Amino acid sequence: MKKATKKTSKRLGRGVSALLKVDNFDESSTRRPEKVKLKSPKDSVKANVVLEVEVGSVFPNEEQPRRKFNEKDLVELTESVRVQGIMQPIVAVKKNKGFEIVAGERRWRAAKKAGLKKVPIIVHDIDEQKKLEWSIIENVQRADLNPIEEGEAYKLLAQKYKLKQKDIAERVGKDRATVANVMRITQAEKYVKDLVIEGTISLGHAKVLVSVEEPNLQKSLAEKVVRLNLSVRATESMIKKALTPEVEILEKKSHLTSQYKAIEVQLLKKLGTKVKINEKSGKGRLEINFQNLAQFNEIIEHILN
Repeated sequence: MKKATKKTSKRLGRGVSALLKVDNFDESSTRRPEKVKLKSPKDSVKANVVLEVEVGSVFPNEEQPRRKFNEKDLVELTESVRVQGIMQPIVAVKKNKGFEIVAGERRWRAAKKAGLKKVPIIVHDIDEQKKLEWSIIENVQRADLNPIEEGEAYKLLAQKYKLKQKDIAERVGKDRATVANVMRITQAEKYVKDLVIEGTISLGHAKVLVSVEEPNLQKSLAEKVVRLNLSVRATESMIKKALTPEVEILEKKSHLTSQYKAIEVQLLKKLGTKVKINEKSGKGRLEINFQNLAQFNEIIEHILN
């Protein structure tokens, strides 16, 4: 089975800086904006101006959707920051006696590891909902979130801020179906979610597996997917068989089961006319005989009432 690989997320055109309305910093430009140094984190700050602040006065957002950071990538970024410094300011909001990160936690972590005393930030005055939206957008643009983290972030927007899936999709630049799928797989068992995070199974596999409500069965089927290297389509077939009761499988081998015959007798008593059920592979038709329009009307009355 081909392991899931990180897909490049759909870019949102003008980039993070345009979405965040950063007028004094162009991420595509080599010109560094003028920096303002604060004497203390308590000082008042002007929005959209690049500030140099103590690295210790900056802290992560507890609702940051990204939970896992690739250590190898972080080591490489740390070396780059140690040599070049931070080229793109961290986006933050003023909070208490410091600054809470909206976008750029990796840069902040790398700066701390590199031993930097100060970091450049851009401060915005935004509410909690907008802060979460911006954080999601930045991570989605950089393809930094795994599907589980992305789904949990969308769930938070839906539950905490009462946003519908189509509203979330519009805000992050994705189609509603994608948002719905990643939100749905957050309901999967931990074992299945871990497989998605590791890239062992794809989002498509998880979407099919989450339809299995029984936890132990969902896990055992996921193990079988990995062991047999099953495709998404093969996984669908396996789950369909697993969820089909054995008695139903036996009935499908028969042209007309005793169960259907019993139903025909019940309908005959109820409707007062011959009824025939034709079934094959779970599909078929129900035939009800009537001798005249009066009898037809009586049958319709029985059915509708």
